[in-house]
Amino acid sequence: MKIQFILIVLTLSWVNIEAEAGKFLSEKPNFLNPCSVRGAGFKNCFVNNMDGILNEWRTGVPGLDSIGAIDPMDINHISIDGDPQSPMGINLKLDDVKLSGISGARCSEASFSTDPLGMSALFDLSKITMKGEYNISGHILEMPLEGNGQAVISVDKIVVELKIRFIRRQEKDNLFLDVERLRLDIHELSGLNLKFDNLFNGNSAQSTAAHKVLNENSSTIFKVFRPSLNGAMGRLMKEYWSKIFAYIPATYAFSDLPSVNARRG
Repeated sequence: MKIQFILIVLTLSWVNIEAEAGKFLSEKPNFLNPCSVRGAGFKNCFVNNMDGILNEWRTGVPGLDSIGAIDPMDINHISIDGDPQSPMGINLKLDDVKLSGISGARCSEASFSTDPLGMSALFDLSKITMKGEYNISGHILEMPLEGNGQAVISVDKIVVELKIRFIRRQEKDNLFLDVERLRLDIHELSGLNLKFDNLFNGNSAQSTAAHKVLNENSSTIFKVFRPSLNGAMGRLMKEYWSKIFAYIPATYAFSDLPSVNARRG
């Protein structure tokens, strides 16, 4: 009976995946324009496309139930494991994180590669906030850290680079560029502010001293946090942009794509 139940669940899941894969945007929205991947004007054209997607679809994508509002976005878990021999030996676990501010991202650079097939883009973001449950241990400089509760991590400005590798997919009369790989890298970050409730079990004096040291050393702390933030945000962005590009026929956003054999869907 248990095996039958598992098979039914797997079958239903596969049906849902197939139904989602069969969906596509049947009419090009006005904010999307086909950008020549070979022309000098690709940057300006595609910057407008990316900004249009983030702005026009910030509350969800019409006809695509698997994408909801872009603000806030949910991150299940972030783990930062500091080097115990480092002056910034911070071990931080974040759970049930709400990431806010992505809808305010603005694309500033964009380029396209035909071999390998892919693109890169720079995004400027301001007033990014992460809120969630935290557990912290370790030390900063010579000060020990200990606590758990609610955390608020905010950033005044951040510059993020996305590099995307595509695979062509032909669905009847429509060509799609599916995301094969996506890499996110935080290039710049400023105005980092950390707030941890219940540090040292609510000891006000110790908490105030720890927050002072943490926020005075925010640029160094960013270097500790950066790999984990790259990974968590990269996974989030891969899920988002994979669904977007799988839903939009490639000709809505790109023109004069190179003619090569496409993977059949």
